[in-house]
Amino acid sequence: MRFPVSRFALSLMVLLAIWAYPVAGDATGAPQTLLDGLVQHSMTITPETLKAGPSSTVHIHYLTGHGPEDADFAGISLWDLLQQAGLAEALTERKTRSSHYLVVAGHDGYQVVIALGEIDPDFEGKRVLIATTRNGQPLAPRDGLRLVVPGDKHGGRAVFDIAHIELK
Repeated sequence: MRFPVSRFALSLMVLLAIWAYPVAGDATGAPQTLLDGLVQHSMTITPETLKAGPSSTVHIHYLTGHGPEDADFAGISLWDLLQQAGLAEALTERKTRSSHYLVVAGHDGYQVVIALGEIDPDFEGKRVLIATTRNGQPLAPRDGLRLVVPGDKHGGRAVFDIAHIELK
């Protein structure tokens, strides 16, 4: 049995969906990211808070569906950001960190996992960045803060417009 949907009802559903969609920025429109989980204190990260931290630059070469991408990205390393938030007491010993990971999610729902040992200087020490610039230019506003993982072949862990970083 089919139930007809009026244009009014359909319009109302669309407006409710738009209204309920999470906003990617603060009142000024600046992108915001929440860092929480196994850290001493949760943080709200914006491009301005990242400028206050130590900056790193990485060069990436990804194969994408649109062809190869070569770029230099600058921002703060994910490890430095975790140091600012403080690792939870359970992670102070090196041997306990190898079984933990970060889940990085975009506002669009896309999620990736980064092993803590992958970015920990006591293990691999890869400079995974929360980038604010690409080739010396600020990222486009629609990109928000971007996760950049150097060494990945296809860039599948590049998350645009990061909403949440959780250490588990």
